[in-house]
Amino acid sequence: LGTHTPVFDIAQHLRPTDVKDMLVRNTHLGAALATHFSEPQSQTADNAAVLMRGHGFTVQGVSIEECVLRAVYTQQNAQIQTTALLTHSAFYGSSMNSSSGTVPEVRFLDEEECVAATAMTKWSAYRPWGLWAREVEANPLYVNQA
Repeated sequence: LGTHTPVFDIAQHLRPTDVKDMLVRNTHLGAALATHFSEPQSQTADNAAVLMRGHGFTVQGVSIEECVLRAVYTQQNAQIQTTALLTHSAFYGSSMNSSSGTVPEVRFLDEEECVAATAMTKWSAYRPWGLWAREVEANPLYVNQA
C-alpha cells in the first residue's frame, strides 16, 4: 500500500439527506472517496488503496485484473501483518524477553521498496487471474448471461 495509506471518513462528507449506513451510494460521496486516491494537485492516482473508516477499503488500478489482485492481496497482507504484529507484541511485550533488554523495532517497507513492489504488482496481476476466473466459473452460483 505504500508508506502512507489515506483513510476516508464518510462522516465528514455526509449531507443531511444522506443515509448514514457507511455506503458510498451517490455521486458526491463517490467524488469525495475518489479524492483520497490522489495527493492534492496530482493528475494521477498516487494511492492504490484507501482505507474506509468503519467499513473496509477500496482499491484502484488500470485494469479489472489489477483491482482484483489488489483487493485480494490487500486483505491477505493485512491478515499477515496483523498476525506478525500480534506475535511481535506477545513475544516482546516485556523487555525481559529480550537478551539486550530492548525490543527490536518493526521495519516497514521504505519508499524505494514500495515503488519496486508496486511495479512488480502491475506485471504480476495477470498471473493469478486465470485461477480466480476459473474459481468463479466453477462456482454453482455463477451464471453467465452473455
